[in-house]
Amino acid sequence: MKLEGKNAIHEALRAGVTIDRLVVQKGLADKSANAIIAEAKARDIKIFFRDKEALDRESKDGRHQGFLADVTDYKYSEIEDILKDSPDFALILDGIEDPHNLGSILRVAECAGADGVIIPRHRAASVNETVIKVSAGAANHVRVAKVANVNTAIGECKARGMWVYALDAEGDDIYSADLSGPVALVVGGEGKGVTPLTRKLCDGSLSIPMYGKVGSLNASVAAGIAAFRKLQCTNYKLQIADGIKASVDIKDIFVKARNRAGLSFTDTAKAARVAKKSLEMFERGYRFPTYKTFVKLQNVLGISDEQYAMARLEFERDKYKI
Repeated sequence: MKLEGKNAIHEALRAGVTIDRLVVQKGLADKSANAIIAEAKARDIKIFFRDKEALDRESKDGRHQGFLADVTDYKYSEIEDILKDSPDFALILDGIEDPHNLGSILRVAECAGADGVIIPRHRAASVNETVIKVSAGAANHVRVAKVANVNTAIGECKARGMWVYALDAEGDDIYSADLSGPVALVVGGEGKGVTPLTRKLCDGSLSIPMYGKVGSLNASVAAGIAAFRKLQCTNYKLQIADGIKASVDIKDIFVKARNRAGLSFTDTAKAARVAKKSLEMFERGYRFPTYKTFVKLQNVLGISDEQYAMARLEFERDKYKI
């Protein structure tokens, strides 16, 4: 596989990717070029200095920035590598076919601190030279797992306690959703979106509000907005929870509640109606009692941690109709 461009090659060097040959344009002496050359020499990589015309002939698009490298094929991770050690955030791609979109999404995932990206083995873009270049080398720092079936991967994420949401134009407003816990976001393919069966297997669907005349976003742009909304929720949760020690881990409570009632929001809502009525005693409208508030008033309400979690599940599903 051939890499082109300073960023892609520099990140490959930093990630320890095996580089068989590095071709450098003669006369380059800027700081970034010198850093790449020095690192390549330190790793005993064969370096060939050639005229620009030689690099132009070898380059696919002519945007090599004076650097070409022959590297080993991209090494994929296993899904277990992504989901081990209590994962907090993952992206699942449902049929992204454009390598430019895949490269941009990998860059988003790395910048947002995602545990990894899961892609289908068939009918989707793979990590190639274009993807690595578009990702500005981020592909070398984020785990990417190829799976035979995206729907099976969703089941594995749920089994690890993750909430799985599809990005869909008909979904709930993403800015009203609490994404502070372990979350996997499913991004659909260009033009098709998330397939109906995959969307059905998710815990819910989320949409990004649109205010212009165009009704949809590029897949990688949507992934970027959603990923940093997840990051915003996580950081906010950490800030308000700093110094507050709850008696139980709220994430465990929610997972337990969902598993007991089944993975369906509808089934969970039916089981939660009594708890929901209890919660109406002290708060209505667009604000749902926080877990911190609930802990303080638990004796007054007379309901359990699990009932609270199940009631909140119904609240989220009904979009503030308490």
